Amino acid sequence: MSENEQVIRLKRDGKTETRIGIPVCTGPASYRLLVTWPDRNEGRIIEIPRDEIESISEVGARPRGRPPRIAPD
Repeated sequence: MSENEQVIRLKRDGKTETRIGIPVCTGPASYRLLVTWPDRNEGRIIEIPRDEIESISEVGARPRGRPPRIAPD
C-alpha cells in the first residue's frame, strides 16, 4: 500500500469523478481513501467500490494547500 497521495479516477453513474488522497485500505471489494484534496473534504475517509475504479496514479510532492499534480512515471 502506498503512503503517498494518489489520484483515483472512477466511473459512477456514467460520469468520471476524481478523488485525491492517501490510501488507508486497499481491500479486494473496496478502496478506502483519506481525502487530501479538495480542502472542503480534507480529512474524511471515503470508501470507493473497486469495480468503479478506472485508474490510480501517484501524486507528486507539493506544499499543503497547493493543487496536486500527477507524478511522472
